[in-house]
Amino acid sequence: MPVAIVPDSTAADIILRDGTTVRLRGARADDAAGVVTLFGELSDRSLYNRFSGVRHVDLAEARCRAALDRGENAAILAERGSTLCGIAGYYRDPQNPERAEVAFAVADAMQGRGLGTRMLERLAEIGRDRGVGAFDAYVLGENLAMMDVFLQSGFALTSGLEQGVFHISLDL
Repeated sequence: MPVAIVPDSTAADIILRDGTTVRLRGARADDAAGVVTLFGELSDRSLYNRFSGVRHVDLAEARCRAALDRGENAAILAERGSTLCGIAGYYRDPQNPERAEVAFAVADAMQGRGLGTRMLERLAEIGRDRGVGAFDAYVLGENLAMMDVFLQSGFALTSGLEQGVFHISLDL
């Protein structure tokens, strides 16, 4: 799943709910090692919520998440200083390119501060500019924090529950 670089002109410093400042920027090919570190430092619970199971993200997968393509997909990173503390991306449905699946991972120490919400807002801006009309997300029923991000996003959404997983559709 290669992802497009988000131009540096879209990089911005944001202030989270608790006053913490974080920089959002587009993923770059040389971010793979930082992405491996981010996923490697997530708790088993955070990994389970992100991947519906605990798994190890290796350098090859991290490179894929930070690699470039022709603008079909996008990933943004959150940084505090030189440390990655979040990654969010959308991945277009090849059969329905106006829809994209969206996914997030936020460092355990940064959860609950509004970073996921801010990354969703930024991804929605980028997606709309590139012709994406809706995001789909699959959230474990027990992942209440991620459900709150979507429910409080301000986007029109629909959801359905099947086998303990919510399918959230956000109209951008």
